[in-house]
Amino acid sequence: MKFIGTTVPGLEEFAIQEVDDLTGQSAKRHHQGAIQFTGERTDISYINQWSRQLHRMLLILDEGNIKELEDAYEIARSVPIEEYVSAGQSFGVQATRHGEHQFTSVEVADRIGQGIVDRTRAQFNSRLPVNLDHPEIIVRAFVRHDKLIIAIDTTGEVSLHRRNWRVCEHNAPLRPTIAHSMLRLVDYQPDDRLLDPMCGGGTIPIEAAGWQTPLPVTTQETQRAYHRLSINCQHNRQAPKTEDAKSFSLTGIEKRKRWIDCARENINAAGLEEEITIKQGDGTKNLPDADIIATDLPFGIRTNEDLSRLYSKFSSALQNGSWEQFVCITTRPELLELSPTQTIRIKYGQLDATIVLKNL
Repeated sequence: MKFIGTTVPGLEEFAIQEVDDLTGQSAKRHHQGAIQFTGERTDISYINQWSRQLHRMLLILDEGNIKELEDAYEIARSVPIEEYVSAGQSFGVQATRHGEHQFTSVEVADRIGQGIVDRTRAQFNSRLPVNLDHPEIIVRAFVRHDKLIIAIDTTGEVSLHRRNWRVCEHNAPLRPTIAHSMLRLVDYQPDDRLLDPMCGGGTIPIEAAGWQTPLPVTTQETQRAYHRLSINCQHNRQAPKTEDAKSFSLTGIEKRKRWIDCARENINAAGLEEEITIKQGDGTKNLPDADIIATDLPFGIRTNEDLSRLYSKFSSALQNGSWEQFVCITTRPELLELSPTQTIRIKYGQLDATIVLKNL
């Protein structure tokens, strides 16, 4: 089987690492924000349960060249979708395009949908019902220049980056998949002393403990779309890692009581109150000793901050602190008073952001 995994644009290499860790399969970058790999059907449930880096896992049904709109219909008409769905199941097609074309994404979705309807009518003696709002089977189509890929979304409506522990939302939340990439970048290990001096809702320490414990990315795994496929995707494998949670040294510092309470609420929802310590304090002053400092620096978009002054104070705190690795995400890397070891530019929604790494 061939799959596409989607992730944050710019973080494809970390998604490739994770697929190798979870399945032993070698993945490759397909396009910005997506990787491609082969695997077994049981990889579908395993990755959907344990992936901390991917947003969706898509099962490729077919791919081919598309020069005109009718090519989309012909490719869809030849897709053996009856091997994965049952008669009577509703489906919907969502399409995206990249490049110059004489047709729209909506038109592509419509022709692919018609091709699937015509094929399943011949295979099942009845057509699959179309439901564009809440389909049982989500078919995703990607048109990139002259190539078309048709795939089934095995994840479903709720992306893998939506963690159940996030019961309290910070006003400028960090996406957990980005936090996981930052932890991979510094090769975080459970015996590392990790400090987040501006922890907000607690995402980074929660992801650190969740990765190494490990915790499944959701407690509502039975709602994943692959359960509605007609093939058996269930795995019987062990969890990726098992580490002694007592060895964790995870600390978050937050200035405002509102966000201290928010972080603790999320930590409790994750069941990690014994592993993570949240303290009230100013993350720009007198940083505690740590092996790794990892944080989401204010962007100044949803928060009212004097960024130049804040970054200068924080840079001074770093210079006076004792640590081995520093990693952060920011939209203003030029304000940090340090020479980075590595920078990674990513697309964070509509924003251009940078992950900054500094090794001593």
